[in-house]
Amino acid sequence: MADRAQHTLEIQRLLKKGKVVVSDRYYHSTVAYQAAYLKDVFEGDAFKWLLDSNLKISIHPDLTVLLVIPPELGLQRIKSRAKLTRFEKLDFLMQVHANYQKLARLDRSIAKVDATQSLGDVVTEVLCLARGRNL
Repeated sequence: MADRAQHTLEIQRLLKKGKVVVSDRYYHSTVAYQAAYLKDVFEGDAFKWLLDSNLKISIHPDLTVLLVIPPELGLQRIKSRAKLTRFEKLDFLMQVHANYQKLARLDRSIAKVDATQSLGDVVTEVLCLARGRNL
């Protein structure tokens, strides 16, 4: 979270200069992945604790694009990699997927995009979302 706080300072600096900031991950991924990782070892609600903690040190984005893909298909797409990470296991990714869905229900700035579409269709949809928010 110290890294997130530092990252937030950099985002604030750029926004004050009138820049548009695009990030491939932000606090949503921290909440989705770490809540899945901690669910069996954290006493209490890891999702709520992580979300509350991150909201205190993060800037709320104007738009968050959630690329939605069934975990089974996601794993199918990366099966040719020489090595998978410790996170790339079906049971774990199912929980991460559920956490992202929960975040999308809680945050109206999250727009879900069907990532099973062609790359071109996904890019077009994301650009339309950004233009629609005047980003």
